[in-house]
Amino acid sequence: MSGHLCLVARDAAAPAPNPIFVRIDRQGLRQRVHECALRLSRLRLRLELRGFFIYIVSAPAFGYRILGIAQTEFVWIFGPAITGIILGSYVSGRLAGRVNASGTVFIGYALMAAAALFNVAYHADHPAGLPLSVLPIFVYTLGLGISMPSITVLVLDLMPDRRGLGSSLIGFSQSGFSAVLAGVISHQVYESALTLALCSLVMVTLGFVCWLGFLARLALRLRAARA
Repeated sequence: MSGHLCLVARDAAAPAPNPIFVRIDRQGLRQRVHECALRLSRLRLRLELRGFFIYIVSAPAFGYRILGIAQTEFVWIFGPAITGIILGSYVSGRLAGRVNASGTVFIGYALMAAAALFNVAYHADHPAGLPLSVLPIFVYTLGLGISMPSITVLVLDLMPDRRGLGSSLIGFSQSGFSAVLAGVISHQVYESALTLALCSLVMVTLGFVCWLGFLARLALRLRAARA
């Protein structure tokens, strides 16, 4: 009991937070949230990741109805995805110091675009089947694993004084977009392998457009800093 009283007395005696620091922190939060380059980079991350995540939230329909696999055979979907991400992260580490961050992201996008285009082209003329229907998932996640570390570092470099805030904003935006994807988009496209492939292609295309916008905005900032 005396210990609790001591804690209460200590908290009561503690000085109130300085409103100046609270106001500065809120101002920094508003500035970072509305900063154009950061918005583009967060949107790019959401779209790029959701080009693969659409297969995760649609896994029951994709597995049972489209591929015709049993409930013990979902390794056909998740195995290539996890392998691609792990291998992509390894390749990204090997490329570090040899290829700059932008070059690494372009390599990743080339793989993701190739996977998405093959996915659409194949399912436009062929029925879904193993293993070709899951091969694009492996190649896509390989590109995702290569590009994700570099773009995350570039995003956090936009706010060197608030990296924790930047990481939280990335996580919050990804979680929110995942909810929209699972609750609104997935049930519109999970009826066939072709519609899933088209959704993935749209996601990676929009993500690449946001990446180009991010680079353009970053170039403007560098030019303004040198002027």
